[in-house]
Amino acid sequence: MSPRARGLAAVFLAALAVRLAWVRSVPDEAPRADAAEYFHYADALRGGRFEGPGGERAARMPGYPAFVAAVRSFSADGTRPVLLAQAAVGAAGAVASAHAVEAALSTPRGLAAGAVAPRPP
Repeated sequence: MSPRARGLAAVFLAALAVRLAWVRSVPDEAPRADAAEYFHYADALRGGRFEGPGGERAARMPGYPAFVAAVRSFSADGTRPVLLAQAAVGAAGAVASAHAVEAALSTPRGLAAGAVAPRPP
């Protein structure tokens, strides 16, 4: 494995560790506020429709509810599986940040940008 690949792997693992620690600290309870609405849309999508809690359509963009619906289709209900999936996506985002800065500047700065990206969601 090249030094660059090791650096990017370290960025991913560090970002994932920070996010998993945050997920572990959050109680697995029913979603509230906006999260409850997104989860309602996700459950509606799983049922073949796109409706909000009041029956309205298209009050939210479908991307995040589709992500939640996909995760919930392959896992148990509850918030924990969605948070775990978001942790993995966020860790990949830290690597993407490193790549973007690397493309614009240089390798050390790219890895540094990825290293500061692991903050919790």
